[in-house]
Amino acid sequence: MPYLNVQILKGASTEQKEEVINGVTKVIQEVFGSKPASTFVVIQEVDSEDWGVGGRTIKNIKLNSK
Repeated sequence: MPYLNVQILKGASTEQKEEVINGVTKVIQEVFGSKPASTFVVIQEVDSEDWGVGGRTIKNIKLNSK
């Protein structure tokens, strides 16, 4: 019974989330032989001000790249 937690920046559409859930489920099925009905995928959206890389928030990076 795999459980996967996928964190993404806020702003993805419902269709994009469905595609991620479907794709992750397929990969887990192919790699581990898990049944899709027993594979749980949770998408958590994170604000760009709460996600950082290289010592800076994504929000700051986006603001300064314009």
